[in-house]
Amino acid sequence: MPDNALGLLILGIAAGVLSGMFGIGGGVVIVPVLATLFAFELRNAIATSLGALMMPVAILAVIAYYRAGMLRVMTAVFVSAGLFSGVALGAAI
Repeated sequence: MPDNALGLLILGIAAGVLSGMFGIGGGVVIVPVLATLFAFELRNAIATSLGALMMPVAILAVIAYYRAGMLRVMTAVFVSAGLFSGVALGAAI
């Protein structure tokens, strides 16, 4: 467990509340806070933010939209395939 686990938990709660209330990406909050208050290098802050956001935001949102009948699964599959390629290219650049 990190020494600053409580601070990181508070950061997650704050980012989650702001994301839920205003629709902003949690990375808008998480990355700057990790970089400034927790002395993360920028690349580490970005990578950590992405890792932290994947499960609670992506999976739970997909489930909620699917249950509401709003998700076009095949469209999402094709866009996702493009995103995989784009992310790999962007990370390499």
